[in-house]
Amino acid sequence: MTEDIYSQKPWLKNYDEGVPAHIDYPEINILEFLKNSADKHGSRTAIWFLKNKISYKRLDDITDRLATALVDLGVKRGNVVAIMIPNFPQFIMSYYAILKAGGIVTACSVLHTEHELAYQLNDSGAEIIIAWDNQIEKINNIRSRTRLRHVIITNVLDYSTMAPRNPPEISGTMQFINLVNNTKPNPPTFTTNAKEDIACLQYTGGTTGLPKGAMLTHYNLVSNCTAVVAWAAGEFREGKETILTNLPLFHIYGQTVCMNLHILIGSTIALNPDPRDQKSLFEIIKSTSATMFPGVPTMYMRLLERDDLEDYAKDLRSIRVCNTGAAPMPPEVMKEFEERTGAIILEGYGMTESSPVVTTNPFSG
Repeated sequence: MTEDIYSQKPWLKNYDEGVPAHIDYPEINILEFLKNSADKHGSRTAIWFLKNKISYKRLDDITDRLATALVDLGVKRGNVVAIMIPNFPQFIMSYYAILKAGGIVTACSVLHTEHELAYQLNDSGAEIIIAWDNQIEKINNIRSRTRLRHVIITNVLDYSTMAPRNPPEISGTMQFINLVNNTKPNPPTFTTNAKEDIACLQYTGGTTGLPKGAMLTHYNLVSNCTAVVAWAAGEFREGKETILTNLPLFHIYGQTVCMNLHILIGSTIALNPDPRDQKSLFEIIKSTSATMFPGVPTMYMRLLERDDLEDYAKDLRSIRVCNTGAAPMPPEVMKEFEERTGAIILEGYGMTESSPVVTTNPFSG
């Protein structure tokens, strides 16, 4: 009886029109997302940050240069490289450069304590870290207890409209922007076994003990993004969306839903460097006419509580689709936010080990 029910696939009747019953997932390195979008949408803005715009063509070039520099520093196929950067363009640049170098990404929270950082670096085996420069003291305090050989640092202004030229080198570190500017692009070529080769060693929240590194393959990440696009059934407009990125990119939710998914479809990724700064969030929406806003319930609650919400009511109308996860969404909050913006909020469930999307509400359901 049970087998017969499954063979009939009764869940398909609840799918939105246009959602396929089956997907043939591409077996590719996820870096192909960036290469393809650079080819198709080269002049389109890939990253919007502090009013500065970085095109897909330029992003592809920067990641080629940084990948070459990483190889020059000794990164080989399968080596782990750590990133410890908040929502700056340099996170996205580092992520794809590590993959282009043949490495594996492990993303560290900028909120890590020294103990937590040392644990993740040692457990992952990372020998290079690319970090926000205000984390230097923390890194230096634990460096002798890790395998770190190189520390690459970057500043919040490096890819802003006030970007410095040739910032001075600091002892024991290398400047990210100098590495990029002084390296000619020549990334290695290699074949990828998408189902076996690890792209990201993403650490869990550690709610049942020490955080564990989930070994996410290129196929895991590619298939998750591909499935989400298919589930949208045409609601995601290739080359036309702007994703408001308030979720931290060092978390798997932000990595997939705000970064990889939207590089796949050639969106503009509008970065908010401080998710607690709600005023800047409103200003980004106003400046970019953001169309999508992934978040968590508390983000929507705090926005609705603001006294100046009505000042931005017109700007919020550009948002078409929101999605929420990580905690239950109060129905009254969902209803009020949808009424204020005209957007729909999709509630989903995921976990680090699943890259992370497992389930989500249908768009029209």
